Amino acid sequence: MNKKLIGILAGMGPRSTAPFVDLIIDECQSQYGAKYDEEFPEIMIYSLPTPFYIDRPINHELMKKTIIKGLKKLESVGANFIAMPYNSAHIYFKELKESISIPLLNIVEETVKDLPYTPQKVTLLSTSSTFESKIYQKGITDAGHKFIFKDEWQKR
Repeated sequence: MNKKLIGILAGMGPRSTAPFVDLIIDECQSQYGAKYDEEFPEIMIYSLPTPFYIDRPINHELMKKTIIKGLKKLESVGANFIAMPYNSAHIYFKELKESISIPLLNIVEETVKDLPYTPQKVTLLSTSSTFESKIYQKGITDAGHKFIFKDEWQKR
């Protein structure tokens, strides 16, 4: 097997990284029966804290600039593709993807792929910045599903 180097741009929502890596390991075990250390992929994690504050508006230009710096760093060390386990970064997905020459996985597209093929009613519980960006709502409706939401669901 020709091993690939998975790049993970982390530190944006620092607690999201470890569960994401756990999911990668689980998928390797499930998809191709990885058991021994050498059977798992090489992973380069770059933990890059970003200027994101849950209680303040985002400085979008500074945020994009910071994320692009991290993507280029992972590309420069030989990552074959990059994942970002951070929803709000995907607000800038088009510009981020264009800033590097290797594939950048899209968290919204990958999530929507797991929805049933037949149209469903789908909702979203998230941070306010993710919800307000409408990236998931667009992904859900573009995939042929109906997005539904009631404010009291988020509060609960």
